[in-house]
Amino acid sequence: MAKITHYPTYVKRIRGKGWGAFCSKRIPKGTIFNVTTLLVLTNHEARLMSGSSLEPYWYKFGTRGRAIALGLGSILNHSDEPNCSYHFSKKKRTLSFYALKAIPAHQELTHDYGWTSAAYQAYGINRNKPK
Repeated sequence: MAKITHYPTYVKRIRGKGWGAFCSKRIPKGTIFNVTTLLVLTNHEARLMSGSSLEPYWYKFGTRGRAIALGLGSILNHSDEPNCSYHFSKKKRTLSFYALKAIPAHQELTHDYGWTSAAYQAYGINRNKPK
């Protein structure tokens, strides 16, 4: 994995999508631009949150666990043509976001949620339109 470089990121509302994440500086391909801490949920906490408005924001943590990404981790929107992805560290409890291609300054940062079609339907998100 590439060297971690901290980039000036910001969040703003996007018409028809809600919140989105951006960077005010160009991010070169392969650069790790953000490391996000994970708040790991117990199985009991995950069951309590199942079906809540927070459920679409959690990540799988191992085979059965769940975690909420703090910081930018839960703000990045989905794209079928994402410009970034992440490396998951169970030991460090982090997501390290990196650029899949060079990302121009002020372009929205997006990744692929990897959800099934049923998950998009369950959360009321049309993949062909902004969320």
